[in-house]
Amino acid sequence: MGLAGKNILVTGGFGFYGSHLAAALLEKDANVFVVDVQFNPKSYFFDKELDKKIVYEIFDITDFFRTHAFITKNSIDFVFHTAALATVEAS
Repeated sequence: MGLAGKNILVTGGFGFYGSHLAAALLEKDANVFVVDVQFNPKSYFFDKELDKKIVYEIFDITDFFRTHAFITKNSIDFVFHTAALATVEAS
């Protein structure tokens, strides 16, 4: 099964793993959506051509109703969950 044309959500998409994953999914011609709790201008795809192809939204994915609404509104086919707290202590 190919990913071309699929709507894919990457949670934590401004982080190291999430931003690289989002870029790789774009190379597979997927429609990439990124949700993160904060905008990170140092993410892998920021200020590059890939940046123009990604749909961003900033909110906390622990908000079930907002996350559900986002997934439904954008007809998300797959979710790659890379969101996490940055430190073990915070967890």
